[in-house]
Amino acid sequence: MHIGIVIDTYDSGVNAGGVISTQRFVNLLRKAGHKVTIITTGTEAPDKVIMPTYSIKVPYVIEILKRFKITLAKPDDNKLNDILQELDIIHIEFPFHLGKRAIELAKEKNIPVVSTFHVQAENITYNLSLNNQKVIKTIYSYFINNIFNKSNFVISPSAFAKNELLHYGLKTETEVISNGVSEEFKYLNLKKDNNRFTILTVGRLGKEKKQEIILQALAKSKFKDKIQLTIVGDGTCRENLIDMGKQFNITPRFLRGIPIKELVHLYNTTDLYVHSGEVELECMAVLEAISCKLVPLIANSEKSAAPQFALDERSLFEKSNPEDLAKKIDYWYSHPKELQEISNKYLQESKKYNIKKSNERIIAIYKRLISENKKATIQPIQKKEISRLKTLKNYFKFGNKSE
Repeated sequence: MHIGIVIDTYDSGVNAGGVISTQRFVNLLRKAGHKVTIITTGTEAPDKVIMPTYSIKVPYVIEILKRFKITLAKPDDNKLNDILQELDIIHIEFPFHLGKRAIELAKEKNIPVVSTFHVQAENITYNLSLNNQKVIKTIYSYFINNIFNKSNFVISPSAFAKNELLHYGLKTETEVISNGVSEEFKYLNLKKDNNRFTILTVGRLGKEKKQEIILQALAKSKFKDKIQLTIVGDGTCRENLIDMGKQFNITPRFLRGIPIKELVHLYNTTDLYVHSGEVELECMAVLEAISCKLVPLIANSEKSAAPQFALDERSLFEKSNPEDLAKKIDYWYSHPKELQEISNKYLQESKKYNIKKSNERIIAIYKRLISENKKATIQPIQKKEISRLKTLKNYFKFGNKSE
């Protein structure tokens, strides 16, 4: 198959789950022998079609793009039409103007369309401090009407994500297919780097990720002076978190742009993973953590799929509640045997989310849609024509009975 991946930003270095997940799937698709062309912005490279970018001057929009490190693509119809003629199917990763226009042109050429739900409306509203239900509904209306309901198939990365789309009016066929965890993230049985109780959190440092709750919880912990926190990620909230650490006399270790090998080492030499984010369509970081036999402690948010990974209440805390998080941290600090026992269960749970299995399911969907599309483009023979064919067949088989 020749697959077109439509995504506004694709180049490495972007700390966005949708981009990272897409890069991993593209690598697997190519290893499986399929040709993949990326329709995006950024650096010229083989098997990439580069779109121009929008020069955004609207203040709020500029702020969002900076927070996410996302470049919005400006569709070029000539380039899109040229590449679409070569493609068997297109896959839309982000629900913005490039995706909308690619779908419109693909429909004109009878090319099937798959879309993945990577962006929550709340990712936008949290960062604009506009967490208003009317605004959220308006954003979802755009996503549903212009992307998802115009696709042939929609991939939902979690049951939560699927329910959100259905709630806001999805009519297109959809299935839950995890973003999956790649094989680099695995248990290595390493010795800890130091004797302190260590906590790790990984992800973009944005408003909806709520890393400040972790600092506030540590300030309330009975074992504050015996705990080392490592924060991996970058974003606009980084300086605020550094200032908050100084205020609470906590010195987190901040890391950004680290290679996967180093990240895997961190997961394998940490005692507890804390995820404070309140807006997640799946949460790859928690998935990576449990794949390295690390026990998670997750914010129990109604707008997050991350709680799906919790095996019991000991791995959940009330969202935006540092007191409750502090109690849970202190519990795990005081019960190392239980922590070790349940870590084995989390390692087994992670096996359900192998990225290769997800990729195989996506390939099967591509093939089915391409096959169905080919059948649909064959013009059906009209009933009168069928009747005439039957008459001719009978004539040549039995002769003319009227003679």
